[in-house]
Amino acid sequence: YVEQGGATCCDVVDTDIGLGLVARRDVGQGEPVCTTPRAIVIDASKAPAWVVATRDDPAAPDLSENGAVVSRLVELDGDASWAPFVATLPSDEDFERDLPALWPDGEADRLFAGTYVGRTRKEIVSGWRDDHAAAVARRRLHDGGAAAPWARWR
Repeated sequence: YVEQGGATCCDVVDTDIGLGLVARRDVGQGEPVCTTPRAIVIDASKAPAWVVATRDDPAAPDLSENGAVVSRLVELDGDASWAPFVATLPSDEDFERDLPALWPDGEADRLFAGTYVGRTRKEIVSGWRDDHAAAVARRRLHDGGAAAPWARWR
């Protein structure tokens, strides 16, 4: 995907823990390892129109930059220009299995009780839930109640 999008970089290889970038040759100090055109970078500036349109609306709840990025990511499915990127993403099942933040609260609380991971997970999940609620509210403000494509992520 990155090479199709115009990036010049290292080899993309499949490793035991996922995809990784590996230099094709020795890299000098200060020399770029990868260059990526801004057109293929998804950041908060590429938030969906409904996020941008509600930015200054006093009725719109705050949405973090991460929330704006995630709002864009979940709307990429079905956008042919982003299909090569979407194909690189883990499946919902992979996320739900491998990402402790998505595990059921009771199970995660039991496994991580009293640990740094447990405290961090609670902070992450709380932030996600706040962003989810804000995104749904902003979308409703803009679209008059249209269903969000990520309704199952609560």
